[in-house]
Amino acid sequence: MSQSPLSIEFYFFRRVHFELKDGFSAETHPLDPTSQGPEVNITSDLGRHPDEPYRFRIDLSIAGGQANEDYPFVFEIDAVGFFRVIDSYPAEQVELLAQVNGSSILYSAAREYLANLTGRSGYPPILLQSVSFVPPPAQVESVEAELTREFRKPGFRKASIAKSPRKR
Repeated sequence: MSQSPLSIEFYFFRRVHFELKDGFSAETHPLDPTSQGPEVNITSDLGRHPDEPYRFRIDLSIAGGQANEDYPFVFEIDAVGFFRVIDSYPAEQVELLAQVNGSSILYSAAREYLANLTGRSGYPPILLQSVSFVPPPAQVESVEAELTREFRKPGFRKASIAKSPRKR
């Protein structure tokens, strides 16, 4: 096994919201254990440091439960992660590596955080399904073009890949 060319410098949860909807309880509205869970909307924004082209910031937002009236939870998590790609990695593949792998790392951290939080609600924990952050081929060119826009924080540029996994 070899070390990944992408390393995480640090991450944090900028915003966490969890709510058990009014009128729901595990006794009166039990969850079907075979349920796929709520519809989830995911957005991943990539920012590149202008002076250090192998350093990136990723803002990941996950929201679920809003569209499903029969699901007892509403949740939103915003995670921010800072990543570095090794200098020897092919320059033409750096953004894609950071976007796909960095978003996957943050998603896994958010999934675990949400499972721990919701497991104390009287319902079984929410386990977010796996998603792929690999963009369709046509979208890869679009992401590279968007990297020229300024990012919300000084010193970074922005690109986005929005994910909305299949409805469950």
